Amino acid sequence: MARVHKAVARKDYPQHGIKKGETYYFWTPYRAGKRFSKTPPTPSQVESNATRATYLSIQENLEKDIDGAESVEALKDILESAADEVEAVAEELRDKASNIEDGFQHETELSSQFNDQADEVESWASELRDAVSETVEEPGDEPEEPDRKDFDEGMEGDEAYKVAEAEYQEEKHVYDEAVQEWETALDDAKTEAQEALGSAPDI
Repeated sequence: MARVHKAVARKDYPQHGIKKGETYYFWTPYRAGKRFSKTPPTPSQVESNATRATYLSIQENLEKDIDGAESVEALKDILESAADEVEAVAEELRDKASNIEDGFQHETELSSQFNDQADEVESWASELRDAVSETVEEPGDEPEEPDRKDFDEGMEGDEAYKVAEAEYQEEKHVYDEAVQEWETALDDAKTEAQEALGSAPDI
């Protein structure tokens, strides 16, 4: 992983959106050109190993997506998509192991390490898929409160309005409970997803 340096710009770097006098960060990945950023780089940005950088990027994006998920179903889709990407990383690791073994005509310590990492990564992909099991149906539209002017004038209209208002209050109570249950389920699902994210194996 490349070492990150912090500095104050002595000139403008328009291609990086950095102006003279602003604080910026720079680093040079192994066998790559110097890179700049106005904000502290993420682990995936400073990682020189392409496979590991991809793997770290998946985790970084997943953390953001979990936080921004607006429903349990959306969260499950996010985890499913991330699991697919993680499995692709496992395939890359197996390809590396296979290439090494093809070259040496036998298993090596490094190829064994890659295969072990692939096993761990695939196991983690399964954990992501299973992290959120329960689903709660999202509440429908909030009931509309009746307006007295929509009813006839007089006692008959007053009675009809009172009945409609009572029905509304009952429907609103049911709706509020459904919303609370749905929000609690989403918070719990996000916690489960974050715990699964935190168990990502190192490669």
